[in-house]
Amino acid sequence: MARSQIRISVFFDLVEKPNCTRYNVRVLLFDKNGKICVIKSAKYGYIQIPGGGIESDESLEQALRRETREETGFEIREIEPLGYFCENRESARNAHNWRKSITFAFIAKTEKEVGTDYTDDEIAEGFEPVWIKVNESFNIFSHADGKIASYSGNFSNRRDLTIVKSLISQKARNE
Repeated sequence: MARSQIRISVFFDLVEKPNCTRYNVRVLLFDKNGKICVIKSAKYGYIQIPGGGIESDESLEQALRRETREETGFEIREIEPLGYFCENRESARNAHNWRKSITFAFIAKTEKEVGTDYTDDEIAEGFEPVWIKVNESFNIFSHADGKIASYSGNFSNRRDLTIVKSLISQKARNE
């Protein structure tokens, strides 16, 4: 294939993707010791803030409660909005069927432990909830920025770094 054909095919890949938006929720879930829950992938060695996609029949709160329960194993209380974040993935390397992602971030506290409910893919990846200090999560996300092998993983890491930075800024304003 000639070099010009390769360049052109990249643009065709972009045009053929539906111009849709994925809506998500994420939660900075605090335990009684002030640590937050992150989900660790044993297979790939990264962490992420718990959450996921909002189903078409769910409210933000319903999605937040479901995703938190599935990924962390906890019911939640004292839910507070933190902010929302937009990602534009305008690259042929985007393997998803959407180009834009809007994530609504929240802060919450643990209520009652009910057990996780991971998908087969999450089980295969070795997902597990881990509790760490906020500053520790900031350091992990900061050091991983731009160094994750997957295109999608870099977006997730930047999103989570932005969410943690927002929390740190909010705490500083309130003190």
